[in-house]
Amino acid sequence: MTRVHALAGGVAAAVFTVSLALLFPTELVARRLLARAAPPEWPVVIFRGAALRPRGLWLTDVTLRRPDGTTVVHADSVRWTPSLSGLLRDGRGLPWRIAAEVCGGIGEATVAMDGAAVAVALTWHDADLAACPPLAVAGGALAGRARGAARLEFTPRAPPSGSGRVDLEGATWRGEGPLAAIGSLHAATASVGWRLREGRLMFEALDLHGPEVSASGSGELRLTEPLGASDLVLRLALAPEAEAPPLLRLFLGVPATPSGTGSRLLTVAGTLAHPQLLLQ
Repeated sequence: MTRVHALAGGVAAAVFTVSLALLFPTELVARRLLARAAPPEWPVVIFRGAALRPRGLWLTDVTLRRPDGTTVVHADSVRWTPSLSGLLRDGRGLPWRIAAEVCGGIGEATVAMDGAAVAVALTWHDADLAACPPLAVAGGALAGRARGAARLEFTPRAPPSGSGRVDLEGATWRGEGPLAAIGSLHAATASVGWRLREGRLMFEALDLHGPEVSASGSGELRLTEPLGASDLVLRLALAPEAEAPPLLRLFLGVPATPSGTGSRLLTVAGTLAHPQLLLQ
């Protein structure tokens, strides 16, 4: 009889679990949690569906959008695990644990309170930039595999702040507009450190090495809305390498040598949408 009771109890528990998963208003709860706990100035989170899973909420077709409607990033799926103690404490569920399939790679994040600020710690790897919204860099479009880490803080009535680093492998830069004739340039490796403070995104220790060109430098982007209107200043020391195409050498004004010696300073200024180039 005890075995029968145990079996009946197991069946009842299974039925209850399935019923809870089917009847629980998952999408409504997810939207309310996001609205309540999202940091100030956070992009709008839009998702197609939500399901309750043993390890948290599973969101599909997730998009982060800026107030002007442009897409920050899109994820095929996101596993979102709020804290049970955080839900019981104030209904926001912090800290959150988040794992997402982003741009063909994997991203992970933790969202937690840090004093009066909401702190977001991010890591990602194997992201394919070609699968992300187009990334415009210095008058061209950038593609490649990316990994990196970042920490951001969102404080009420203050601009977001943070810092991080991005590393690229197998990167390709394709010239556009006036630089389309240069074609594509490649980099076996590239990296940049950055800081965000008082509406300024500062690029530090930018370093790139490829068969056609090497570059190093720094710069700054003064963020505004829309993003394309943000003021940009980027200073790069460019050196053609052994496989540099003749047009690139002509552009840089550096004579062709087997070792690819010589360098020029390139300043990229103007706005993010309409950069201007000055070669010195």
